Amino acid sequence: MFGNRYFSSLKNFFLATILTLAILLLTYISCGMVAIVLNNRYPKYSQTFKRITIGVLAYVAIMVAAISVIFWGYDYIDFLGYQLNMNQYAWSLIIGAFLNILATSLNEGAAFYEKWRKMVDEAENLKKENLQSQLEGLKGQVNPHFLFNSLNSLSSLISEDPEKAEKFLDEMSKVYRYLLRTNEEGLTTLDSEMQFIQSYFHMLKTRYGDGLDMETKIDEHYMGYQLPPLTLQMLIENAVKHNMI
Repeated sequence: MFGNRYFSSLKNFFLATILTLAILLLTYISCGMVAIVLNNRYPKYSQTFKRITIGVLAYVAIMVAAISVIFWGYDYIDFLGYQLNMNQYAWSLIIGAFLNILATSLNEGAAFYEKWRKMVDEAENLKKENLQSQLEGLKGQVNPHFLFNSLNSLSSLISEDPEKAEKFLDEMSKVYRYLLRTNEEGLTTLDSEMQFIQSYFHMLKTRYGDGLDMETKIDEHYMGYQLPPLTLQMLIENAVKHNMI
């Protein structure tokens, strides 16, 4: 812009650099204030096109004003002997407009991606909380009902078969230890669930006798997999509930 005059002396170099940077800084601050106002006034996704359109027009207007001050102002005050070059001025406006549109697009794209990620995370968290709430509700239903039936069975066994009652009480304690342990855990391993199921089924077997049988065929490879607690218990409970024993 200034040619060799820009580097003719330290005084010219610092004076031109400081003045130009001051104008650019003022331009940056103005664009930032416009962005804040637009984001507050048009925050919704449905207002994105309007926000971008007004923003681009405002940014370009600020850029045109800044470039005009530099080119026309420097020419007017004969700053470092500068004379207005319309070709340089026109190209500066074109490049400035292009950079403003590019910067606005990148900024809106980044903001949209951030909002999208936030929505996805919130939806995932809500889904997890909903599943956890359903699981806790299920546990709340299982424990009192199951405890009542178990105590009835134990009461009968104590007088009829003390040895079987002792075994029943041992399996019952395993079941409730599992329920208490997994009450604060979101997931458990298939191996732990199957150990619980064996104790749970022993209690059912004690109640229903030969009318109930269970056969399991699970590859050891899957035993480390995780699942919500009581998942298999629900299947067995439904099988017992909806079939004649």
